[in-house]
Amino acid sequence: KEAIMTNVDDASLGKANGLFGLQFLSDFGDQITNALLALCVLDITQSTGKVGFIYVVTTFGFVVFTLVGGLLGDALSRRNILCFADLGRGLAVLLLLLAVREKSISLIYATSFLLSILGSIHGPVKVSTWAENIPASYLERYNSLFELSLQIITILGPLIASFFILRNWTNFGFAMD
Repeated sequence: KEAIMTNVDDASLGKANGLFGLQFLSDFGDQITNALLALCVLDITQSTGKVGFIYVVTTFGFVVFTLVGGLLGDALSRRNILCFADLGRGLAVLLLLLAVREKSISLIYATSFLLSILGSIHGPVKVSTWAENIPASYLERYNSLFELSLQIITILGPLIASFFILRNWTNFGFAMD
């Protein structure tokens, strides 16, 4: 019986480590994209007001659609929602590359809004998946690691985005997301 419990714990921890690693990469890409987006808008428009509007558009999307994400997560398959949201975010980043290349501010705003919608649908589902798949005895440890990784990513993401801008590697930076 004890050997069976160890295997279950090992499998659960393997899944938890996978979730943690994937979430780290996703959050890291999001931070780089957000910083690159602001810097690209500033470069295109030379207007800090238009950069600020990106944050208004993004915040509005998150505020409005986070509740929708929670409701969808309760009603539909969490795995399908996460796959759909991640695929959609990947396609939106490709659209963002086109928008930046064409210097289309309206398309940049629309794509930013789309990214915030998909991110806000993804967020609540990810948190519930996180709580369901990590063994209760390890949940505090993983939550602490997750918060630490967010703090590190919040600092490193914009620094790396600045490096990409300096090297004129904007497309590569967006592709990391």
